[in-house]
Amino acid sequence: MKANVELPPLLLDRRQTAQAMGISVRLLDTFTKANEIPHVRIARRVLYDPRDLSAWIEAKKNRSP
Repeated sequence: MKANVELPPLLLDRRQTAQAMGISVRLLDTFTKANEIPHVRIARRVLYDPRDLSAWIEAKKNRSP
């Protein structure tokens, strides 16, 4: 008998993304509308790939010597 394996979501919605990043949905919307943050549009939905978000955050880090 096969066990059901729960897969993590491939894409996050606005609420999930804002919560994961510790920011408001409004701020996330601002970044999205300005094309500051990577996102995917599927029909009318705006979704976010966690891998893209990690790369975006990494690129935004302040790297002081």
